[in-house]
Amino acid sequence: MKRTILFPAMTALFLCACGGSKQTSGFGDPVELRAESIAINEIIKPIGWVEADGKAVIQSDGTDTVYYVYSLPDFRYMYAGGTKGEGPEELGSPYMLGKTPSMKTFWIVDWSKGMLTDFQAGPDSLKALVRFEPAGEDDPALMVNDSVAVYEGGYNLDNLCWIKLVKPHTGEVLDSVLTRAVIEVQKGDGWMSVNMKNVPAYISDGKTLVVKYEYTDRVEFYDISDGKFTLKKAVGDPRTLEQLRTEDFWKKTQGKYYEGFVADRDHVYIVEYDYMQEEKSPRQILSSAVLMYDWDGNPVRKYMLDKPVDALLVYKDKMFCFNTEEDFEQVYAYSLDS
Repeated sequence: MKRTILFPAMTALFLCACGGSKQTSGFGDPVELRAESIAINEIIKPIGWVEADGKAVIQSDGTDTVYYVYSLPDFRYMYAGGTKGEGPEELGSPYMLGKTPSMKTFWIVDWSKGMLTDFQAGPDSLKALVRFEPAGEDDPALMVNDSVAVYEGGYNLDNLCWIKLVKPHTGEVLDSVLTRAVIEVQKGDGWMSVNMKNVPAYISDGKTLVVKYEYTDRVEFYDISDGKFTLKKAVGDPRTLEQLRTEDFWKKTQGKYYEGFVADRDHVYIVEYDYMQEEKSPRQILSSAVLMYDWDGNPVRKYMLDKPVDALLVYKDKMFCFNTEEDFEQVYAYSLDS
């Protein structure tokens, strides 16, 4: 497995596309939601989280213990698990992969050890169910099921970013498609540097793959049920890759950004927020909304949130959010049936 630069959606810092929180095309009038605040007593720094079998599993950065598990929907702390280290059962450089809503477990890739692991969040501990070294030259980004994954790579091919459907046990490539990520590759004697803009993220229900981008509101819906990428629908920004290359995203000081990205069996959810960023200062999230689509790419609803957030988790009729630019002291819970 070739190691390339990883850009998790929760940690990307720069934004684009100016505009306020007005009606978004196709969603109709937005629905305003008010949050219930749930206090967090554990001192952790989240860099990723997933829902697994009715629990929120949070990956923490800078702590000896990697994962912190909370029950849902009350968000009550249960236990912590996974130790950083180089031992056979320890985690070196773990990263949570995307997962399908039907999965009760969650997959992680450990970059330093080159291993994929499927974890079960039990009632009192984490258990590694499957662990293997993924085959193939690129990087796994999403496990569609136990035998098919979405890989991301191809950075050395004319500065393009491809995603591929791959059998991770054998490395067999089923199909590939070009994304609208803007890649700049620099090469030297024995080294290569990859600079990615408009970073994509991926989620799937096992039949449809959804691709969203951080700098634009473009969302792509692919049918992957037969092992091929068949575009069902693309919504949002219509610009071509060549047009996107002319945009200097990193010099933007205000605009919109698209980050939190989750799904349940019926819908796909994306956090859209307005921001400001002064030079050498952390970004400031001004206001946030959640865009809801069905799996065919049809806009369903836009929720306007009363808190500035960028991270999102959905469980049954609740959305759980927080602001990654602030200390992790509370989670905001929103009821979708209000």
